[in-house]
Amino acid sequence: MSALQPQLDDLAQRLRAGAHAVTDIAALEELRVRFLGRSGEVTLVRRGIG
Repeated sequence: MSALQPQLDDLAQRLRAGAHAVTDIAALEELRVRFLGRSGEVTLVRRGIG
């Protein structure tokens, strides 16, 4: 699990940076898809866990 922590920290940092850059609803949707979509970054990390 220790190898996973740096990956999660990096993911969280990139998500926060992306959230701060959101200026409109379209950008928010793009961020949501990028991180939470079917092939999103969070989904890929979750697949690597199981």
